[in-house]
Amino acid sequence: MANVEVGKLSDHLTDDEVDDILAAMQKADVPPPPEGDESGARTVASGIEEDAMNEFMDRLEAHDLAADLFVPMEFEGLVEAGDLRIGSLGTLMEVLEALAEDLDIEDPDEPGGLDDDDDELAFASELDMLEGRLRHIWQALFEGTHLALDHDLCLIITK
Repeated sequence: MANVEVGKLSDHLTDDEVDDILAAMQKADVPPPPEGDESGARTVASGIEEDAMNEFMDRLEAHDLAADLFVPMEFEGLVEAGDLRIGSLGTLMEVLEALAEDLDIEDPDEPGGLDDDDDELAFASELDMLEGRLRHIWQALFEGTHLALDHDLCLIITK
């Protein structure tokens, strides 16, 4: 099961992992994340099925953005620190907006912004169930990205 969380790196990772990330970011000329406003820290989604998260990560990978955590810094590509991949929240937002059409998400800024026109058919098949899970993950990442950017925090995906 996977979780999507917003917070400081030090709240979710060991000191050694944080040190490795900061060193890798410095080596890639990416400034360290700001201290941020901890009032925005929270779990956005929990208990996400691993198969659905892997499928969503494959979609991010198609945009060269499959990462374990996203920081509120602007940079291209990914920074690797050990087994962790770090991406930019700004780039993630752009990719999520591009993926919205693929997932039939009409207006993500409105509550319930997913296209729910055919509720009785929404989960008619296994493929539809997967699409529903992908939309749920998309919504969690979209909300988490906005929250993290608003509070200068990181978006962390744990598996």
